[in-house]
Amino acid sequence: MKSKPFLWYPVLLFFAIFLFDKLFFLDQVRDYVKQEFTYIYYDVKKELLKEIVFKYGPDGEYTRNPEKKKKLMILMGSSRMLYFQNSDLLAFYPDWDIYNLSSAVTTPAYYLYFLEKLIKNGGVHPDLIVIETDPFQFNKNSTTFKKANLANSFDPIFILKYAWTFGKENVNYYFANFLFGVSYNKPYIGNVIKRFKNENSAMGELLKTMTIATLKSDKGNAISPAGAYVEKRLW
Repeated sequence: MKSKPFLWYPVLLFFAIFLFDKLFFLDQVRDYVKQEFTYIYYDVKKELLKEIVFKYGPDGEYTRNPEKKKKLMILMGSSRMLYFQNSDLLAFYPDWDIYNLSSAVTTPAYYLYFLEKLIKNGGVHPDLIVIETDPFQFNKNSTTFKKANLANSFDPIFILKYAWTFGKENVNYYFANFLFGVSYNKPYIGNVIKRFKNENSAMGELLKTMTIATLKSDKGNAISPAGAYVEKRLW
């Protein structure tokens, strides 16, 4: 091998490409290639999950200071439950600690993942869990499951544990996004050019920052895109 260093070239090229690919996992790059900010909801909900376990877990804050502990309510649903205002919920349940783990696109697998992390792994036992569902979440052929839920949720252990249920196609899709940045954040040049030319990019960045801040301060409840509008169904 010493006399033929060119044999190392393919290996070095592979590692160079692999390292370059990791750049596409950076937030700064992701914001330029993504068309929307749906991933924000999933990222923050994972942070809130850790916060709940830190407070209510067996070795958590309230185990050491039980006098501070409140009843715990967990909300889980799709976008219909995502845009509740925390102040409205606390008006009905003033003595409760309410976390909203809903996200833009969710499925039963999303609920199972968070419940396992919360109860089985985290040792947290909420006093009340409210789950919202609809027939669309059980649509096996839904493409939004891949693009939103599967791409932004779960971890490798969960995927491997339920690999037979997810199926080969979904498992391959998950690990392609998990291992390769160009798969997770596809570098569409058109999106990058639009971001550079967009005069309102600063406003978009501000909206992103406000959304993240609101999700964290209101424990998972998001800013409603329609202001004070509340979706109602009449039947």
